[in-house]
Amino acid sequence: ISACLVGSEMCIRDSSNTTVEAKTNFLRPVKVGDRLSARCVPVHVGSTTLVLQVTLTRGDGKVAGVTTQTHLFLGWKD
Repeated sequence: ISACLVGSEMCIRDSSNTTVEAKTNFLRPVKVGDRLSARCVPVHVGSTTLVLQVTLTRGDGKVAGVTTQTHLFLGWKD
C-alpha cells in the first residue's frame, strides 16, 4: 500500500484526491524474515482519475500479491 501512496504522489497534480477503490489479491504466503519488494506502475493517468497497480514479490522472485487502486482527483487545492 505504501508503494501506491508513493506512486500516487508522483502522478497527482496540485490537487487533493481520494481513493475510490482499493483491491488486493494475496497469491502466496510470505514467511517471516523473507524479503518482500513492491513495484508500483500507473495503469491509467487521466484528467480525473488515476489507476495504480502494485506487484508484491517475494525474495525467491515469485509474486505474492497484486494491489490495484483507483484515485479520483477532487479539483481543490490543499
